[in-house]
Amino acid sequence: MTYVVFLCNFELEVRIILSYNDIMWIQRVLKGQIEKSSLSRPVILLTGMRQTGKSSLLKRLFPSATYVTFDHYDQLDEARESGEDFLEKFSDSSVVILDEVQYVPELFRSIKLRVDEDRGRYGKWILTGSQQFALMKDVSDSLAGRVSVMHLETLSA
Repeated sequence: MTYVVFLCNFELEVRIILSYNDIMWIQRVLKGQIEKSSLSRPVILLTGMRQTGKSSLLKRLFPSATYVTFDHYDQLDEARESGEDFLEKFSDSSVVILDEVQYVPELFRSIKLRVDEDRGRYGKWILTGSQQFALMKDVSDSLAGRVSVMHLETLSA
């Protein structure tokens, strides 16, 4: 663990920066809340602006999770074609991260059906999205009572 000290406007600020695989990492305050929600909710939705670190944070918290991004058109087309068949591929995965899920709002209904089949399985579906308003309408319609929604802010001094 490395301690870095910044002098800003004559105030002393200390931040803890962790080094991991030669990459500097700043712990996010939301980490504990995400971990706690994964023990009590079947679905977690992490929203935030692009490039705030949503995917990086989730990959670090859930290193053995299956990761799918809908930035890839082949994944996007497959999920749009049949949400049920697409999700079936992950039936053996303990945690699945679906990144940029706002591109596939039709998938929420299929996730809802999966969750309802096994209500006691918490933290299986972890979703990210950068278009919060569009996401919130679809999530509130399809996953009400099943999802924990959190917003990741940008880093700031």
